[in-house]
Amino acid sequence: MVGSVLFLRDRAEQIPHGVEAEGRAGLDLLHHWSGDAARWDLRTTMERWLAARTVPAAQDVADLNCLAHGLVHAGMLPEAAHVFGLLDGRATRVPWSYTGDAEEQYVRWRERAAAAVAETPGTR
Repeated sequence: MVGSVLFLRDRAEQIPHGVEAEGRAGLDLLHHWSGDAARWDLRTTMERWLAARTVPAAQDVADLNCLAHGLVHAGMLPEAAHVFGLLDGRATRVPWSYTGDAEEQYVRWRERAAAAVAETPGTR
């Protein structure tokens, strides 16, 4: 998820004075996840990184939270449910705090992703 970090850093340099940097960068990130190219990037990340992931790494919790955040905001809820399963309840403040209370956002999206799997045939 290094690309997400670089994207946020680049956008933070363009934030007007008086605007909370984290919030503005978060809104830009949400916009970034809304297109077809972003969905392709997210699918590719899941296929290449998660498929090859054999041993959890120290950075996984932060990276998986960024991936889950991107997936839910790209409308890829069944895929996000898989990532939430890997997280096993280990939320990070960033990126969930971009759209409100981090814990509430994490729980809300985790539940929505689980519901999407339950409603989608063949995803269980």
